[in-house]
Amino acid sequence: MSRQHADRTAGSGYDSIGNVTLRRVVVGTAIASALALIVPALLPPGWREPGSPLLQGAAIAGSVLLLLAFATVHGKRLAKPGRRGLDLHIWLAAVGLPLVAAHSTGSFLRPPALLLGALAALVGLGWWARTEGGRRMAATFGTKRAGFMKPEPTLSLRLAGLIEHKQDILRRLEPTADEALFSPTFSHWRRAPLLTWAYQRAVDSEYRLLGARGSVGAAQAYWRVVHQLLAWGFVLGLGVHVVLVLLFAGYVAEGGDIYWWRFADWDF
Repeated sequence: MSRQHADRTAGSGYDSIGNVTLRRVVVGTAIASALALIVPALLPPGWREPGSPLLQGAAIAGSVLLLLAFATVHGKRLAKPGRRGLDLHIWLAAVGLPLVAAHSTGSFLRPPALLLGALAALVGLGWWARTEGGRRMAATFGTKRAGFMKPEPTLSLRLAGLIEHKQDILRRLEPTADEALFSPTFSHWRRAPLLTWAYQRAVDSEYRLLGARGSVGAAQAYWRVVHQLLAWGFVLGLGVHVVLVLLFAGYVAEGGDIYWWRFADWDF
């Protein structure tokens, strides 16, 4: 079976991004980002500064695309097709990253450069997860590990009690849902945050009892957590950067010329 065919969403007729296409997207994004770091230096004076109309516009467009990429990957939590959301996540990030890189003008000595570092790490980790990480996970499911063995009697009792507790919470949270298949969505967090939090805590406790992470290597166990932390770190850092540049322009300029579009020139 070909790789592209294996990546086809079963029964939907939808062709997902296969590993070959993904490799081309990642390489193309890397090349475009590298060029975006170099080209601004070739622009006429007044256009090569990060806050010039051209490069600030690129930053705004790129930031919007990256925030949309952050949102679309959570489509599964909104009961949307997860594969389509992931593919859209890849394409949006592939276009947004070079635009943000152009805005940086190749300056890596200021704090906003950390945002570019986070983006580069996100791309690299996402690529690893789809390629080497995917192969490792396939090998894990193809072997008999202790995590899949029948637990000890004491552990069985604890698990039974925990599953009963989860089912009790689920009956109040989503009466028609199947506990074995249920996963909280944003609507559950919005409608019943305390019940959803209690259910998620029970799920985490079940993972710990089963030792799910202990049956795989550290990279497989924690890559997703690291990816999420980097993504949230980028979003929060971007928010701080936008607030400072648009509202506290006086502070950002450090006594220099405030030449970019902004709402206010406040200073600390």
